[in-house]
Amino acid sequence: MAQVHNVKLADFAQMTGRTTADAFAEKYKVPFFVVERHESYADSKEYHTLSPDIDNSRHTTEVSQPIQALPGVSFVYTVEKSGRNSFGNMITLGRSLNNDIVIPHLAVSKLHGILKYDREKAAYTFTDVGSTNGTSIASMKLEPNKPVQINSKDTLLLGGTVRTTFLGPRDFFEYMGVAGRKAQS
Repeated sequence: MAQVHNVKLADFAQMTGRTTADAFAEKYKVPFFVVERHESYADSKEYHTLSPDIDNSRHTTEVSQPIQALPGVSFVYTVEKSGRNSFGNMITLGRSLNNDIVIPHLAVSKLHGILKYDREKAAYTFTDVGSTNGTSIASMKLEPNKPVQINSKDTLLLGGTVRTTFLGPRDFFEYMGVAGRKAQS
């Protein structure tokens, strides 16, 4: 499966009318991060939305072409390895282009955190690796280098500014349907 990078949620949401939740979950077996853009950085040059893979045909945006950022528009990332680093079974998240999930906002550290799938618990963990501005889940600030289990629908606040929601495939499908209806109204 090609990775999804910086795809506008409304574009992705158009799929909800053409498939079922079961078919979607079968196609996309990995969780998603929805990154919300707030008006507070609508005019900021701190958040760029060009895909890190724009010139790399091996990692392409599956659903749409790279797009321009719009105030208040959310973006979607698949939670999976990109091949841009050699950290084995860890999925890196940060501002640098060599991360698996690239969120280019200055509040996010170059290497902000690591996601890892725990097979025994059948769940993902997130570890803030000592980022400059920290990470919070449900208003609880994470301790650096201490893995915390994350569940579908959990909200992570990166650097005190960038709000992300971790969603399993079925929850993401439901979320897309809501986003699609909002985009049409």
